[in-house]
Amino acid sequence: MKISEETRDSIIGAANDLLAEGNANPTNEQVRSRLGKGSLSHISPVMKEWREARKAEAKTALEMPRGLSQAVHESIGRLWGVATGLAQASFEAHRKEADEAVGYAEQERDEALSEVGRLELDVEELKKAFSAERVKLESLEGKLEREVSRNAELVAENSSLRSDLSARREQLDALRLDMDVVRQDYRTLQAELIDMAKSGRDRSVD
Repeated sequence: MKISEETRDSIIGAANDLLAEGNANPTNEQVRSRLGKGSLSHISPVMKEWREARKAEAKTALEMPRGLSQAVHESIGRLWGVATGLAQASFEAHRKEADEAVGYAEQERDEALSEVGRLELDVEELKKAFSAERVKLESLEGKLEREVSRNAELVAENSSLRSDLSARREQLDALRLDMDVVRQDYRTLQAELIDMAKSGRDRSVD
């Protein structure tokens, strides 16, 4: 993963600020908190380089300064050797503790990064699932709108058919009344014709 120089400088600057404030071993999370932003996948490798550089600086600081005279060098050299031995032993003890702490921290970092990666994959899967569900929802909404529109058309058509049926029933009722009148007129006419026929026969007999 390529990290820009600007990002690298910001991370190292935050770590140095924490160190100057008395924090001998700033954590990745503390650096991110100081920055106010940032990804652990960027901060972790830079902090690892920073810690290794700090170890190298501490080891170099324990070396005897050059440029001393031979006499001073011999007398001070013995004292320096003793002091260096003690300091080296103390340094090694502290370094061991620091290495263990760094090891635990790096293990936690790796586990955290792994968890972050897993969560990012989960988020991507959820985004895909959400997108698919949204497409389905939009499709269902479209179908619902079409069904509502079709239902409105059917309701209007049904209302029109009801009106037409009612009108036809009224026409049928009117036709039935007309038929009743025609039948009544036919009966009356038939009766009149029968009467006329009887009257004609009676006259013939006379």
